[in-house]
Amino acid sequence: MKRVVSVLTFSIWAGVTGVASASGLVALDDEQLSSVSGQDGVNLNLRNFSLNSAAHFGYTPLTLTYTMPYEGDGTAANPGDPLMLDPSKPVSYIEHGNISISRTDPSNPLDLFNDPYQIQVETVIVPNEVPIPDNLAADDPLRTKREQQVIYLRNPKNLNGEMKWNVAYDWKVATGVVNGTAAQTHDMGAWIVKDMVVRGGGIALAPAWTYQNNNDVRGAAFGLDLNVEIGALILRPRGRNDVDVYDANNNLTYAATEMALKGIKIGAANASKTGVDTDPTKTWKVADVIMQPGIINAYTDANGKPVLHMGIEWYRGTDENQIPTGAFSVDEIVIKNGTAAAPVTTNFGGLSVGGMQIRYLDVVFRNPY
Repeated sequence: MKRVVSVLTFSIWAGVTGVASASGLVALDDEQLSSVSGQDGVNLNLRNFSLNSAAHFGYTPLTLTYTMPYEGDGTAANPGDPLMLDPSKPVSYIEHGNISISRTDPSNPLDLFNDPYQIQVETVIVPNEVPIPDNLAADDPLRTKREQQVIYLRNPKNLNGEMKWNVAYDWKVATGVVNGTAAQTHDMGAWIVKDMVVRGGGIALAPAWTYQNNNDVRGAAFGLDLNVEIGALILRPRGRNDVDVYDANNNLTYAATEMALKGIKIGAANASKTGVDTDPTKTWKVADVIMQPGIINAYTDANGKPVLHMGIEWYRGTDENQIPTGAFSVDEIVIKNGTAAAPVTTNFGGLSVGGMQIRYLDVVFRNPY
């Protein structure tokens, strides 16, 4: 008996339209059909994407704030306030606001469909060299078939680098905040990310028990692939609009102040381990969701305190030479200041790490109270 199998691809232009198309119809017999393995997923992309933090419909602009609660001095007379329930206790915070994010589109509009973001759920066979936890259910596919379900969030390949991200935000620090009023507020200027190009790579997610043999630990395992170039990472302490000003005769009338890291590259190391590989298809696998997974989880320590744990596990294979090697470089580090009459530009040159590996990483956040 012959059956017709088709592959359905669903693509989305954010805020624009949705298109579904069936292609590649192939006649298969029962034996061939039994070997077909389908995967769930969706393709999507962005067109004319721009996000700006501004007040709308009576709501305040979007801000990201990290608040540090009142710590006290550890005595009963002056206890801390970790949950910030007492408005009379002073707190401090770091606020990121006036956020602006945008991305340029490829010159060929068809590339929005041909080179999308991908979200897929795939079945991965765990290599025999990776130990399987012995506390799994007897019928768990990981135990019986060494199969693990993994969610992949893949970036567009963007081989020609036309899709570029630009980000800017202001930030400030406030101290001694009581009942919403700050004793001191320090405007720290603005951070600007110019022409960030992400080529391929992405994130993989799976349950943490794929490698964590401990029922008391809950969380997620992740993989991370990187191939990133950033035109410039700029700190402007006087604000994002602090730029050099010239008159009609091209004479400098105002000198801006900024620190800029230009030509940042992070990706797979080249064969000689002297820098980032120029092949746009290669990524640095910072963490592998199966072989060397990253971890984000929470647990209770021996003192009954909650702990947030993040890190990257030891390599699970038998040959540590297979651990991916990455590289990092900055073309220029430039600081500008001075006045229009006497501008000062100091170029500190560049820096490069030709080859680096993450063998193990462990970061723990504990409740101090």
